Amino acid sequence: MCRREGCMKVTVTGEKVDAMVEATVIALFATPGFRGSLSSAYRERSESQANGPDISARIADLEAERDELEAMRAQDPPTITLRAYAAEDQRIEKALDELRASEVAAVTSPTLQRMLRATDLENSWTAADLMDRREVIRILLDITINRPTRNTGRRFDPRRVVVEPSDFLREDVLQGKPLGANDQAA
Repeated sequence: MCRREGCMKVTVTGEKVDAMVEATVIALFATPGFRGSLSSAYRERSESQANGPDISARIADLEAERDELEAMRAQDPPTITLRAYAAEDQRIEKALDELRASEVAAVTSPTLQRMLRATDLENSWTAADLMDRREVIRILLDITINRPTRNTGRRFDPRRVVVEPSDFLREDVLQGKPLGANDQAA
């Protein structure tokens, strides 16, 4: 149901709208650089770490290091022993976990923090309860359900549902750039 002030009359099938919104949230988090940009926006907004280290760059470096490690292990014959591989992989994973935790420390929403830390977002999203999902959606998206231009009966028309970035996302995270433009920034 449209929540815009004065409306509350226009309705569509909830399951179909939920599917559209959930797909948008998952696509946002899957966009390269989005998590770092979102965390940076919170950090800048709170000004708690104005001169802090560039955590996103350090995470990217460690992920590249892990890719190199995987490539060394995949060579035939491997150029790294299983024991050395396991030790390095564990070191990298521990460092990544610590960096991700510090990256999201400025985010005040515990639910959004969990989403930012999740390595498997789809499972994390599925495990989240309804109130947590709603909180993330309210922070990130503005959803409008428009009146139909013509009577379509009970058939769902996805063009009636407009999913847009929230003011916070548009102004602080994307900073006027279209979605996907942060790919190079992070």
